[in-house]
Amino acid sequence: PLFTTLSDGSVSNGYTFKILNKKHEDRTFAISVKGINGMTLKLVGAETIATSADNPVVSVRPDRLQSFRLVLNAPPGVMKSDSEDIYFLLEDINTESIATYDSIFRGPKQ
Repeated sequence: PLFTTLSDGSVSNGYTFKILNKKHEDRTFAISVKGINGMTLKLVGAETIATSADNPVVSVRPDRLQSFRLVLNAPPGVMKSDSEDIYFLLEDINTESIATYDSIFRGPKQ
């Protein structure tokens, strides 16, 4: 499904997030999301090496493409329409460089 409405009225969306490490060394990244007030991010089925401000920190091996399953939850009543613009932030912990990725969060028709 595009989204799931939970028993408390919050809305959940799942995403597959892929990170390609083209360097010849391990790299560490913090994943976060912006766009909807009160939204939470959870990494599912993969090991985090730390948590930075409630956001997962992951490691990607050299010359590898690694997929991560993310689940976003929006609290009840915060969505203004059936789709909201969001963006993921991927921060390289060592260099502090940040890449952003636009996406959409889906919910029930308002």
